[in-house]
Parts: sequence; C-alpha cells; structure tokens
Amino acid sequence: MNRIPEIAFNSKNQSKLGFEITRLEELINSLIMDSKLGKGHKWTFFAIMFIDSGKGQHNIDFRTYNFKKGDLIFISNEQVHAFSEEKNYKGYLILFTDEFLMKNLSNQEMRAFSSLYNYQIYNPIVQVDNKFYEDYLRLIQDIKIEFQTTNDHLKEDILRNKLKVLLLKSERFKTNHIQISNSKYYSEFLHFQNLLKVN
Repeated sequence: MNRIPEIAFNSKNQSKLGFEITRLEELINSLIMDSKLGKGHKWTFFAIMFIDSGKGQHNIDFRTYNFKKGDLIFISNEQVHAFSEEKNYKGYLILFTDEFLMKNLSNQEMRAFSSLYNYQIYNPIVQVDNKFYEDYLRLIQDIKIEFQTTNDHLKEDILRNKLKVLLLKSERFKTNHIQISNSKYYSEFLHFQNLLKVN
C-alpha cells in the first residue's frame, strides 16, 4: 500500500516563525507543484487559500470541491489534498503551524479555530458574499505586507493577531450562513475532538 507523502513546513525566509503567505500562482507555477502538490499529500501545517480571481477545483480527502473568486478554502494538517492541473485562478495562500497560532489562544478563539478546520462537519470552502469580498482581500493583503516588509520584535504578534482576526471573521461568516444539524451535540463533539488531540 502506498503511503501518502507528508510535506513539512519549510519557509525559505522565516522558518522559525512558523508562518508564511504567498501568491497561489507562484506556488502553482513552480516545479514543486508538478512533482508533489498535484498528487495527494498531507501538510504538517494548516492552510488558508483565498481566491481573488478565476475559478478551479481542489481535491480534499479524495473529494473534488469547486471554488470561485471570493472563496476561502481551509485545509487542516490532517487532510489529504491535491491541487488540480488547472491554472485558471489566482489568490493567496497562508500557511501556519499549530505552534504559531496556539500561542496565547483564548477558549473562544480556540472554538472558532476548531470549527473552521472541522472537516467532519463542515465543507472546507467558505463562500464569501460579494459585499464582504473587499474586506477579506484588504485584510489578507495587509497580512502579506506585514510579513514581507517588517522585521522587528513585534512582527510575530502582529501577524498572529491579524491571522486571528481573519479566522474569527470567517467563523462569524460561517456561523451566520451555515446551519448545523444536531447542533445540541456540536459542543460535545468539539470537546471530544480536543480530548483526542490532547490525549
């Protein structure tokens, strides 16, 4: 039986940070894409893809999802996924490790994070309404500017807090637009999942 390859976090510039943001098209057009990312693989980190133009498909846990401009795609470190060969879209890719995000995380933030990456219950794609598209785009561009241009002792905290804002806004949007069946069991399910991760 073939083993699913794992790709570890390996930022060229700031590997100690555990965070990176790049343009999707840079990744898609790279040689790495042709050799590894086009086939099923796991990342040892979390990812958020934001599509700012075009449309395409992404395979997550052996299921193909369609996406379009304005969509956010949340990929957990436990999921098998692959990029399609189509290159008809552009956007941003945010990569971060568990350790980067979890520093000083409140219980409320932890619940939001768990919900967004809870692929057993939710679709991994959040379809953002057109009226919120510009807000998300500005926030993500702001994260990219902070990542590329600043280099001081506050950079890590600022990036972490901007990422938290992105996650919390996405959780708010998801909560307001998606109904959960059997919601009375949802908090127990999240608690059970967290116990599994800890123990």
